[in-house]
Amino acid sequence: MSNIDTGKDLAFVLRLTHSQTLVSPSDIVTASSERINSRYARELLGLGATHNLLVVEDDPELGDVWMLNDAPASDLTDASDNPQVDYHATSESMAFDALSIDAPKTGKIKKTEPVKVKSVLDKDGKPRLCTCGCGENLQGKSMYRPGHDARHAGWVARYIAAQPTDEHEFDALNALPTQALRDKATAHANRIIEKNAKKGKVQEQPVFTPRRGTIKMGRWTYDVETTPEGQIVAYKKNGDLHSTRIDGDLVAWS
Repeated sequence: MSNIDTGKDLAFVLRLTHSQTLVSPSDIVTASSERINSRYARELLGLGATHNLLVVEDDPELGDVWMLNDAPASDLTDASDNPQVDYHATSESMAFDALSIDAPKTGKIKKTEPVKVKSVLDKDGKPRLCTCGCGENLQGKSMYRPGHDARHAGWVARYIAAQPTDEHEFDALNALPTQALRDKATAHANRIIEKNAKKGKVQEQPVFTPRRGTIKMGRWTYDVETTPEGQIVAYKKNGDLHSTRIDGDLVAWS
């Protein structure tokens, strides 16, 4: 295998780690449709760690898992969020630079296009699509394209870690179709939160802003506002609590 091929495969691992947050050798094998075997996957992860692109941690439940180092994580996030930047070319440039490999002289690096496969139809006669939201067609009874279940769990994990509240966690986890994926996302999110805490990156809790209005009950008009727990409560003029059983449809919201 040429150095360029190794560089491209390492770039593939970087992109996969960016999308999932955490990866294991088996994740790489699955995502590559077994083009990369387990031994080669470990070699690529070792190269990434040696050149400070990846960091490895021992998870008591998952075993060895790899995450992007801070600088590569920022570069890939900036590239994926900017439509003017070639995300694939950015990852390959990072891998080639780390391995001291000259970029191919054949011009632009070809961008990988989504895989199009013949899909089975759902009960409404429409193609069944991957549950992660990538838009790719499914075959058979599978709910995901190969490797996309782990990617979906990674997205949910990062969402939970960025907004660590019970409400957000419940909604995000319910987007995953199986308990195994929900457990995996929860474990990933906890590791991200713990890692950020060790580095002093304390997660900021969202500031709650109550919604306010008024409601007329009998002869009297009461001030109304929402609570962080999702209740709608009414107060008397002196500030005392009047009722916690308020129908939001009857409120004149400000």
